[in-house]
Amino acid sequence: MSAKLFFQAIFKFAGGLLIVGLLLFLPAGTFAYPQAWLLIGILFAPMFCVGIGMMFHNPELLKKRLNAREEEAQQKLVLLLCAVMFIAAFAAAGLCFRFDLLMLPRWVSYAAAAVFLASYALYAEVLRENVYLSRTVEVQTGQKVIDTGLYGVVRHPMYMSTLLLFLSMPLVLGSVIAFVILLFYIPIIAMRIRSEEQVLEAQLEGYAEYKRRVRRKVIPFPRGRRARADAGDAQILRIRRYERLLQEAEALLGAAELTAEAEDALSEKVRALDAYYGSDEWKQDLADDEAGRLPPDLERGVLSEDGVYNLLEEYRARRGEVRE
Repeated sequence: MSAKLFFQAIFKFAGGLLIVGLLLFLPAGTFAYPQAWLLIGILFAPMFCVGIGMMFHNPELLKKRLNAREEEAQQKLVLLLCAVMFIAAFAAAGLCFRFDLLMLPRWVSYAAAAVFLASYALYAEVLRENVYLSRTVEVQTGQKVIDTGLYGVVRHPMYMSTLLLFLSMPLVLGSVIAFVILLFYIPIIAMRIRSEEQVLEAQLEGYAEYKRRVRRKVIPFPRGRRARADAGDAQILRIRRYERLLQEAEALLGAAELTAEAEDALSEKVRALDAYYGSDEWKQDLADDEAGRLPPDLERGVLSEDGVYNLLEEYRARRGEVRE
């Protein structure tokens, strides 16, 4: 951690605190706006804790997020629209409090605060899972597709968390009008996701396949019967993953000769399949298959009695030949 990074983070934190305070308390005409103090507390206290954690455990990620600058015109437009939206929402909330216009009951603010904090925890988990996370749309050197954890459920868990964060903010402030304004975040973020996925699909190896496996972008609930059959839940994703490993391992075993790197890759795939075969997960997946609860178009060779067993036997025989 450098002193420059520390002071840069503190300066931006203090600047954000000052700006939000001005946007809320000036229109309200008073500091006696309890919902505003509640939002400031739950917004900036976790932000400070997350920033301190990043400063000590991942200063490069903190530096990258503090210094992020969008280069594309469309992404600059997205940031501008977000800034206008937040200014309008916070000012509207202050005015609503000042003139007692469509203010929500206090219990709504407390319930929304709980949702906000839960969403913040979700955001922190996204930061932990994805070391490549950036505030700008880019593909970094050495970046790989993250497809585990929350990224195995939706392709953009960060936007899932920010959607919950941003829509709970006006409810914490008790303002119906501010909530309506922040609903514009939905089309704004849809614009950003569309642009981001174009970049990732063109520049990040494996992202197109990841899109086919994880169909849902932001909302972790399938929409209708077709979405359930296509994307399914974690069980479907798991079966597809092991089916892909089985096919890749079979292709490697069918080769006459393998490089040392290919042998290592084969060994890794076989170990994963061996751990899955006969596990409680495999037994549950097999039972659901036999009960007809899996999509009919799902490839499921990995669930056959002989599929993985035959591959393991062939692999062991091959290893025996190599040793001899």
